[in-house]
Amino acid sequence: MNQTSASGQDRPPAPQPGASPSERPPGRRGWGLPRSVKASLLLIPLVVLVPLSLFGAGLYLSQLEEQRQEELRANLEVARSVATAFDTYVRVILNQELAIGLAIADLPQQPSPRQLAEYLAANSQQCPSIRGYAWIDPQGRAVATSSPEPTVLNVSDRPYYQEIVQGREWVVSDLLLSRATGQPSVVVARGIRDRNNTLQGLVVAEVDPDQLGGVLAVERARSGAIAIADRQGRLVYHCPKVKLAWEQREWLKQQPRLRPALAGEEVVGTFVWPTDGQSSVVGLTPIRTVGWVAGAGRPEAEVMAPLTRHLAYGTGLFLFVSAAALALALLVGQSLTVPIVRLRDGALALARGELGHRVEVAGPVEMEEVARAFNRMAEQIRLRDEQREDYVRIASHDLRAPLTTILGHAQMIERTPDRVGLVRKSAEAIATGTRQMNRMIQDLVDATRLETGQLRLERRPVDLRQYLLDLRERLVGTMEVERLRIEAPEGLPPVSADPDRLERILVNLFSNALKYSEPGTEVTVSLAQREGEIVTSVTDRGRGIAPEDLPHIFERYYRARAVRERREGLGLGLYIAKGLVEIHGGCIWVESRVGKGSTFSFTLPVVR
Repeated sequence: MNQTSASGQDRPPAPQPGASPSERPPGRRGWGLPRSVKASLLLIPLVVLVPLSLFGAGLYLSQLEEQRQEELRANLEVARSVATAFDTYVRVILNQELAIGLAIADLPQQPSPRQLAEYLAANSQQCPSIRGYAWIDPQGRAVATSSPEPTVLNVSDRPYYQEIVQGREWVVSDLLLSRATGQPSVVVARGIRDRNNTLQGLVVAEVDPDQLGGVLAVERARSGAIAIADRQGRLVYHCPKVKLAWEQREWLKQQPRLRPALAGEEVVGTFVWPTDGQSSVVGLTPIRTVGWVAGAGRPEAEVMAPLTRHLAYGTGLFLFVSAAALALALLVGQSLTVPIVRLRDGALALARGELGHRVEVAGPVEMEEVARAFNRMAEQIRLRDEQREDYVRIASHDLRAPLTTILGHAQMIERTPDRVGLVRKSAEAIATGTRQMNRMIQDLVDATRLETGQLRLERRPVDLRQYLLDLRERLVGTMEVERLRIEAPEGLPPVSADPDRLERILVNLFSNALKYSEPGTEVTVSLAQREGEIVTSVTDRGRGIAPEDLPHIFERYYRARAVRERREGLGLGLYIAKGLVEIHGGCIWVESRVGKGSTFSFTLPVVR
């Protein structure tokens, strides 16, 4: 069946089953969100700014880590360069010592100490970082040194001498205090042996650690530093040059993370630099030939300074934008809350019965439109209040009419007790008036229950076809049921309905169809099945409903213009029928053409 009326009115959507409009839960505010407009508007920039700040913080941390990793890689590369340069430097010294030792051992006769000293002095001048050379006999005594002053030295207790005696070819000592100068020194010693592997002597070079800068040739910009530590984790060399006491050179004691590098691993990280105590980004690499460590670092504050400045600028800009956004939200909130407060005051005035109260709003266009709509609503309420008086007058008149009939016929019965025919006629009139008054009272009761949500259903499966046939029999004598023609196919599934409420719906539709159709014409009641529901239609051949009345036909107290003069009923029948259909989970609609008749249809869900 077509679900669109001739006037173009669409069928309304079905409500949720089992819930009247008054029974439906109010809209939820959800998730504890602010309930005021101003707070909600303040929430909007916060919703935007908080994710942006988190994103910015994440981006900053990412850049910070990227910068840190880049600096770690750079420092490790510098440390590798230092290690390579120092290793090369040691090998150059060892080669020169080999040349010196072979030259001395190959002399046809033993040279004098003075001759050896002059030869050693000539070689030491070739490298400024070497304080001097010495020729040590197999017993550990210094036979000659490059120093012009005669020196009596015995190094037999030095670990480097003992390692050479035990068979090592060459040894680089850890940092030690020179017995000749008393200054921190590093000794590079090479043993000279004959063809029978008999030790002939040692060539020893005393290296000045402070002069290694010219050898390593590694420059660092700004506060960057490089360092070399011996096998004991003692600081041998530092650039830039600093004055350090012997205790201050104990780097391993200050920084245990140096230990893996001494064990042969490359290490990167952020830890305290030995000379200034600053937290530095450091790369360490082993000098594998001697078991030492080369390191390079830069203060963490200096590495992060550009990003910190950028962060400070960005934070300041962000705070400014945030403050501006919040201020703007407050201004907008003020422009909205003032009209809302005026609308609230207007609503309260309307609730107090001040129907002449009007709201004047200056603000956003939408708020002005709301104010105009509020004023129109107030005017309509005022008009509907002259209408309420009319309704009271009509209702009192309509209720008084059957009471007058009942009273008149009751008095007639009292005056004429022996006239049987008149008594019967009066009794019929009394019964009709009583039923009419009862129907109006029931309409008022049902309308109130629908509005307050107190109407409840007693559902059970109902065979609609059999129900219609039984209802028609029960209505004999109360309306012209002989004009009702039922068209219902067999085998329809039962519907879920309250039989008493279903009778109320059908009686209202039957009554209207019979009342407003031409006498003697049929009223057709048909059933049809569609997915999940049964459609019941009541079709009359009356005068029809005007297009302007169709949108209001199910409204409370509404009666079409064409039937107002009849002054029958309270205008609640279709309103109640619609409410009862909807709490069953169905919907109701009308199709009508003026002069052709009307069809009222409603749906009920089938039993599942």
